[in-house]
Amino acid sequence: MHPEGLVGDWSDFRSSYYHAHSMDEVLLENEFFDSTQKPTKQTSKKKRKKKTKKATGDTNNDEEVSYIDEEEEYEDDSNLTDNYVFQNQQDILKLGDAGVEMNTLPTQKKDFQFYVHILEARQIAGSEVFPIVSVQVGNITKFTHMKESTNFPFYDELFVYDFHDFESTIFDKVITFKVLNCNNKYLKTGKLIGLFKLDASVVYEEPGHGFYKKWMILLDPKDISGTEKGYLKVNLYILGPGDPLVSQTTETKDEEDDIEANLLVPINTSPTRQVAHYTIKIYRAEGLPVMASDILANVKKVFTGKFSDLVDAFVEVSFAGQKGRTSVKKHSYEPNWNQEIVFTDLFPPLCKRMKIQVRDKYSIVDDVIGTHYIDLSKVSWSDDKGFLPMLGPAWINLYGSTRGFNMFDTNFQLNDSDMEGCMYRGRLLISMACEMGNPSAASAIRVDTSPTLQISENAAGRKEDFCFFGCIFDASMIDMGVFGNYFDKRMNEGNLSFEFTIGNYGNIIDGKNIHLLPYMEPDEETGLMQRIEVDENCNSLTQPMPPVQMSKGYCYMPYDEYKQCVHLRFSTEDHRRRFFDENILQRVADDLEEDLDNCIFLHSTDHPDAVLCFKKMVKDLYNELDGHQGFMKSTNSAKLPNKNKLDKNIYKMTIEKVKKLAKEVKEMKSRNIQTNIDGNLSTGKLRWAKGVLQRLRTIAQYPQQCIPDLFIWMICDERRVAYTRIPTRKLMFSKKQEENGELCGKMQTIFLKLPGKWAAGMSGWKVQAKLEVFLWLGLNKERKHILPGLPTGYDPRYGIGRIPAPKKSLPSVIKYTDKYHFQVRCQLYQARSLIPSDDSGLSDPFVRFFISGQSQDSKIIFETLNPSWGEVLLYDKVTIWGTKKNLNDEPPICVAEVYDFDLGGEEEFMGRALIKPVVNFTSKAYTWPELSWWKIHRGSMVAGELLMVVELIELTSTGKTPNGVPEITRLEPEKPEEPPPPIPMPIEIRPILINYRIEVLFWGVRDLKRVMLLSVDRPRLEVECGGHVLHSATVANAKKNPNFEDNVRYFDVELPENEVFCPPLNIRVVDCRNFGRFALVGTHVIHSINQYKIDYEDMPPLEVERNPAITENGNSESKGILKTTSTGGLTNDGYTTDGSLYGESVRNGGIKTSTVDERSIIDGLSEKGHLDNGSAIITKNFSTVSFGPTGIVNEAYEDTVSIQIEDDTESKRKGPPSESGSIRSQRSNGSVPKNVTSSRRGSVTFSMFDEVMTQSKVDLKTVQGLTLFGQTEGEEVGEETEDDGENKEDEEQVDGEKVDGEKVDGKEKPPEGQPGAIDEAPVPQAATTIADDGNKDDPIAMDWWTKYYVSKHRNEKQENEEVIDDDDVSSIFNEAPTTKTKRRKKKGNAFNKFRKSLKGKEEIDEEVVEAMQPSPSDIECIDCNLIKIYKTELEFVPEFGGFTEWLRTFDIYRGKNDSDEADSSERIAGEFKGCFCLYRLPMPDDKIFRNVFGFEADHFYFEGLPSNKTMVILVRVYIIRAFDLHPADINGKADPYLQVELGNKTVCLKEEYQSKQLNPIFGKCIEFEATFPMESLLHIKIYDWDLVGLDSLIGETVIDLENRLFSKHRPTCGLPEEYALYGYNKWRDPEKPTEILQKICEENRFEPPIYSGGGQVTVNGLDIYGDANLVDDTGFSVPTNEHAALEALLNWEDIAEYKIAEEHIETRMLYTSERPGVEQGKVEMWVDMFPLNGPQPGPQTDISLRKPMKYELRVIIWNTEDVILVDDSLVSGDKMTDIFVRGWLKGVDDDLQITDVHYRSLSGEGNFNWRYIFPFDYLEAERKIVLKKKEYKWSIDESEFKIPPKLNVQVWDADLVLSNDFLGSFELDLTNFPLGTKTSKACKPKRLTDPAVPHVSLFKLKRTRGWWPFVVKNDETQKYELTGKVDMEMILMTEDEAQRSPAGLGRKEPDAMEAPNRPDTSFLSFMNPLNALKYLICVRLKIIMIKLTIILLILAFIALFIYASPGYVVKKIIGA
Repeated sequence: MHPEGLVGDWSDFRSSYYHAHSMDEVLLENEFFDSTQKPTKQTSKKKRKKKTKKATGDTNNDEEVSYIDEEEEYEDDSNLTDNYVFQNQQDILKLGDAGVEMNTLPTQKKDFQFYVHILEARQIAGSEVFPIVSVQVGNITKFTHMKESTNFPFYDELFVYDFHDFESTIFDKVITFKVLNCNNKYLKTGKLIGLFKLDASVVYEEPGHGFYKKWMILLDPKDISGTEKGYLKVNLYILGPGDPLVSQTTETKDEEDDIEANLLVPINTSPTRQVAHYTIKIYRAEGLPVMASDILANVKKVFTGKFSDLVDAFVEVSFAGQKGRTSVKKHSYEPNWNQEIVFTDLFPPLCKRMKIQVRDKYSIVDDVIGTHYIDLSKVSWSDDKGFLPMLGPAWINLYGSTRGFNMFDTNFQLNDSDMEGCMYRGRLLISMACEMGNPSAASAIRVDTSPTLQISENAAGRKEDFCFFGCIFDASMIDMGVFGNYFDKRMNEGNLSFEFTIGNYGNIIDGKNIHLLPYMEPDEETGLMQRIEVDENCNSLTQPMPPVQMSKGYCYMPYDEYKQCVHLRFSTEDHRRRFFDENILQRVADDLEEDLDNCIFLHSTDHPDAVLCFKKMVKDLYNELDGHQGFMKSTNSAKLPNKNKLDKNIYKMTIEKVKKLAKEVKEMKSRNIQTNIDGNLSTGKLRWAKGVLQRLRTIAQYPQQCIPDLFIWMICDERRVAYTRIPTRKLMFSKKQEENGELCGKMQTIFLKLPGKWAAGMSGWKVQAKLEVFLWLGLNKERKHILPGLPTGYDPRYGIGRIPAPKKSLPSVIKYTDKYHFQVRCQLYQARSLIPSDDSGLSDPFVRFFISGQSQDSKIIFETLNPSWGEVLLYDKVTIWGTKKNLNDEPPICVAEVYDFDLGGEEEFMGRALIKPVVNFTSKAYTWPELSWWKIHRGSMVAGELLMVVELIELTSTGKTPNGVPEITRLEPEKPEEPPPPIPMPIEIRPILINYRIEVLFWGVRDLKRVMLLSVDRPRLEVECGGHVLHSATVANAKKNPNFEDNVRYFDVELPENEVFCPPLNIRVVDCRNFGRFALVGTHVIHSINQYKIDYEDMPPLEVERNPAITENGNSESKGILKTTSTGGLTNDGYTTDGSLYGESVRNGGIKTSTVDERSIIDGLSEKGHLDNGSAIITKNFSTVSFGPTGIVNEAYEDTVSIQIEDDTESKRKGPPSESGSIRSQRSNGSVPKNVTSSRRGSVTFSMFDEVMTQSKVDLKTVQGLTLFGQTEGEEVGEETEDDGENKEDEEQVDGEKVDGEKVDGKEKPPEGQPGAIDEAPVPQAATTIADDGNKDDPIAMDWWTKYYVSKHRNEKQENEEVIDDDDVSSIFNEAPTTKTKRRKKKGNAFNKFRKSLKGKEEIDEEVVEAMQPSPSDIECIDCNLIKIYKTELEFVPEFGGFTEWLRTFDIYRGKNDSDEADSSERIAGEFKGCFCLYRLPMPDDKIFRNVFGFEADHFYFEGLPSNKTMVILVRVYIIRAFDLHPADINGKADPYLQVELGNKTVCLKEEYQSKQLNPIFGKCIEFEATFPMESLLHIKIYDWDLVGLDSLIGETVIDLENRLFSKHRPTCGLPEEYALYGYNKWRDPEKPTEILQKICEENRFEPPIYSGGGQVTVNGLDIYGDANLVDDTGFSVPTNEHAALEALLNWEDIAEYKIAEEHIETRMLYTSERPGVEQGKVEMWVDMFPLNGPQPGPQTDISLRKPMKYELRVIIWNTEDVILVDDSLVSGDKMTDIFVRGWLKGVDDDLQITDVHYRSLSGEGNFNWRYIFPFDYLEAERKIVLKKKEYKWSIDESEFKIPPKLNVQVWDADLVLSNDFLGSFELDLTNFPLGTKTSKACKPKRLTDPAVPHVSLFKLKRTRGWWPFVVKNDETQKYELTGKVDMEMILMTEDEAQRSPAGLGRKEPDAMEAPNRPDTSFLSFMNPLNALKYLICVRLKIIMIKLTIILLILAFIALFIYASPGYVVKKIIGA
């Protein structure tokens, strides 16, 4: 069933989100059988990720997804035929699938969590930006903190959104990210810079259900076609129930900094998105329901004189967070809008569903009429031949609640499509198209509404006359609860009828015209009352009549021979072709699903025919898909009328997708099918088939709707009671069988249910009615095809002749005259796994069986969940109408309901099973039926299984059973007043029984809860199986010791030979109380006892003397091989490069000989070092730890481990003799290489470069020839021979025969890899080695955290490496480089990166080169002992098997289960610890029986177990850290602290809470002295500290320590990689390796280990060689056997086939009861346990937190150049800039420092001589600055932040009045930043981003000076432009160094900086008016003033001349 208005099928919508889940659940179909078959080969994590990514890809690109398992081969079976029938059919279990049309319950609400982790942002547009990020999910918005004045903010803030809602509602939520320029820190408001949005469904469809470390492109919503406004880096993922929490670190890798390569886009989606216009045209609506009361209609009639339509409709469309509305059309059931809504957004869209709602306008709140969703992925195709989203013009149907108006409608949620709609509510004519916008034009995200042209009447398709016909043959199991007190009234006061409607056709009660009421009149032929309708074309309502009670709680309709008929004739658009095309593919999918179910079942039961079944399935599927294309072309579907554009495109798309799917199936068909050893079908094939099925279902779904669905309503007294909904696609008739609907023209059993929310929970468990109906839908002119499918036997006089006539009305009643009488035998055997219905946790079940209006009850079985009846419910005469063919093909479905009997109360419904009976006619010989399991359902859950069979035996004409049928007679009761006794089941039907013995290990009980307020003090256990009960001993006092005495008991029982019929095993715990009273504590049911079945082993043949090393067939007899770390064929974990365990390929000495001959291997191996004269050698290097008391490395030597296979035929044997194989660890006691310091298995390995980096300039050739480990004597610097820079000596193989001894210090040096004499062990030269080092100032103080971080780094690195598949056996031997060679490669690669980075670069100073080279403290260079870090709980590690070798834990349940879910933790009343064993009796003489430890048993399977008496254990709980915790505070953070509980002891660290942390590092060791078993359950809880109120629980994890204590894997104290007496890796186990080895050998019945000296030990015939010497705390080497013993323990899985736990850290998930199934975080920890009755352990391992180191960064801004000029001088008008520089450490915004201002820079040059000082705390291991500060002023305490050490420097222009202008900036990562240039001229913008520029770490370089460019991004060109350059010096000092050399800020004392020599023009005009005037006159106007003075003088002279001239002239004239 698909819900209302959803495009396509609802199951597809769900499967698109749970695709990864369904792949894993493929083997869980038979959930009541525990498959004991384990996969023999595990896929690597890398491959699993790859497959997940493929499987969860976009459904539009199905052709690109390959589900074929590439690791396995397939072949076709020539003997396979189409008529293949399973062999041993009687052995095949058929779970009940009666093929009944049962509607599923509505979707349940679930818990989901949205995790949004805002990491950082880059290139935020704008200047003087104060960015803040808001994240809105639905209606909830959260904000990050504001970052001051930065374009590169760093946040590292996590938001979690919790939702409890329907899936459809959850996944439609739009997630919107906005970056604001905040103008109010507290109100968090500001101008929008950019946004990014997507919906939740896109996130959940991604692999891992999210995006990790991806960059969002921020766009301006007003111009989405413009440039990017920045980038936002986030982790975004969604978790549902059962989804694992993916932990993500905030550490940024180089590849993650590539924004373009890590954009946040879904799979198969282009990162380039264009502007698009999504146009939705709304034309008109039809058939809308009444949305107001009749009172209002009557009032309107008074004023208007006529009735008005009571609806004011409008349409609202929602898409991508935007909404658009049409206008409101008042008072119209058929409104016409003719409007279009245009959404402008990007394409491809990241919001995939478009929501269309028709609403009724109301004054307060608008009411929803109906909702429809358009999935854009289903109406488009992203292929090269694809098409853009489009739809229609087409009608979309709206569904929801009932049409009658009700002010208090309880089902109003149905109108929102949250659940399945129960009524048709109209339809809407729309069309949708997508057009790409103009990329050059500016486009904003907006919604526009405008009118559009009216569409023609036939635009949606040409109409045809359709006819629907239905006939009800039987209506029974009608729940009497729907009638109220009806049966207390007289029978004629109530009537019941059934209504059939399609759309509004047939809806008489609350259809469109509610004022026309029908009337009743008697039928002329039958005399029965018949409904006469106004519309003569419709007879949708059956004849109302009173029901008849059939049993307690149920009644039936007495139709007898008169079968009620209904029919509808209506005209609608003819789009049958859509139905036909979908039916064709759905039929193929149905066949595939049926075959796949058979394969899954056969696989789960290890049936030998599973492979043949799979072959047949693939063959049939290919034939059907291959014929699909031809069939589709023959229909000429694309050219049929009524096809719109989308129909034609979908036709082409379907053809292409099916063609590619058929090609893939053909590829599978042509491959070989390889089975496992046991003949089982591989899991990969089933997953592939499951994926094909889902893809086929997706292809088949059609997005455009057609005829509305059929609704069948049961009506009681004009009141709608119950309904069912059937898609009309399933009813549509076609003349071609392939196109016919699956329910068309067939008898169907249909169940009615309650509408809406009443269908869930207890009210929806019971069936409301069961109908046997015949349904047909097709064209009216094809009505003649109704008769062939209608069951025969009817009387033709009752209107049957009118059926073929299109113009005549169909009959309302059909009378059947042909009927058959049957005797019904319900053979009821047993049930299992029923739901507890009593408070005790048990039930008193009985079965009520229904058939054809009759019912009977079985006997009651008290207090059990697995009842066994073994009785027959006999029905002497049952009448069934129809022909023999109909009854044989479609027998009536029987119903068996299970009830719980309550004395004095009502019966409680427990579940229902649907059974298809076996029909036996008189014409056939009788055969005994076979029992089958039928699933019992209660609501949405499986409530158990019922083993039974139902027979319909045809009676003879005399009413007796035919001859040959065994008679079954009823038994007479002993007393007349008593009911007759049950009829026993015939022995021929019962399963065949054989003798078994069941051994039970009664170990103990744990945590039993009180019963009736009293504690459980004397518990006893009862085990029941097959009617036999076994009692345990009674615990004397559970408080002192809850374990049982005499804990191994057994009982013999007869069980079915066929394992599928085996009864379950019941466990009961009772409390023995005074006066013989017993109180039931709880129960547990083991559904399948077969999982504990033990098979006998064959008697071993007599041993014949043979080659002890290698057998005749090439298999080695000895066990044990050292795991090699060679990169040639093995990994560090002992696995070959193909993922298999090393022991599978190299066994008993190193040769895999299962497929090749011994001599061929010997002849084929290489000559050098791999096989010589029958001796194969695999070498392995170790470096042995050597520490002084201070923890500093002080000695180095090397170890070589070799594996040899000795051949007895070889006379010349190398090394010590070995009978069957050896593991050799040999020590080289020669001189220590001068420049190498190393430790065994890598404590520390690093190299010194003092002999190389000695010149002021570096010779690049010399640098390129170096390895990280320097030179040893006799070695030469080789040239680079490979791409990765490996040296020639790195590839040399160690060969003990060809390496001659060397003399060192006058003594013979043994060949490399051979042990030296013990007495020649030299005194360690620790002091000399360090003194000779060039890096003596950088010692490595090793501690536990060093080991932790290095191990973590190696694990992450190993996960990122690709796994190389190589199945060639010889590849293991062809290249086996030693550990030394491997480490050279590994460490050499670290230096190769450095020396490659020097190629082609400028000349670099010596100190810079030294800073660039890898440091010994770099995590890549440290080689220390590693810790095994598991990313899951230790119990879930496959190699440990949950520590359940012989001790398992069973939950004890009590109380009834009233929910729709399986057993929950609320019902757990305690635990039982023990185990079971099942084996046949008697034991054959040629077999042997082994006990639980694998030894030949003396008496019992459980023998030789340890004592279960109490013991005192010292428990040390080491808790390292927690991460990904769920936020508990409103600010999105938490204040976590630890609380550890062990029994009644509690340690609470509340005072040590960590403020505002989601990833706290605890570093705590908590110690308990616990008494086992009372205090064996460890609870680790993490609480959130709250100032007010109770602290809330974030999450907890529980560990059962008792199982670990008794496990053979010895997880009590993990084995480290080496044995050391002191240092960071000090041995912490109280027992030495030799003592542990001795003890384990005794437990495994091995001979005691034999130590032969020289580090050799022999264990189980295998020689093991380890280090012969041990360095003590005095620095001297002493002989020891501990290293050899430890080597044996570390490789124990190759000696005794199981692994001993290594030193480890487990990652445990945290959960809470408030959100069951959803992870709340993780915690890393481990537990050590030491019995106090043995050796006393040493002190705790110190894991206390490292304290960050205090540093001081001094940054001196000397000068700037080429700063852009942005201002104009007010005085002179020249271009200038008032320059100042600001700097701060990223994240430390409150310590922003600014230089003074260089005013009036006319050339861009600025002089400052200004010093910044940034003190900070630095954690070197994490490379983070540790910052503690109060988040807000009102915060109570400081919060700790860890921030990358990045320096931000900006250049600004100072303005006096306006805000300062931002000019440019750059950011330097102090751990890896580009070197500055020596000159300003060489400083270019690309220097900041060019990877070829040398990068250094300031923590190594300590001091540097150079020129760096200021840049800013051009919004138009998207390139960085140069805005200035700065001459800057950076000095990094430790706190002590800074105190010794103090300095002041700016130019202050101490160590004051000189004042800069700035030009005279540098001043501020307003503050210096005289200087301004002086500058104006003396500088700017000097020339002008001179010229002006000269001109003025000349003018004055002229003026004086003119003034004086007349006087002189007069004087001259007069002669004066």
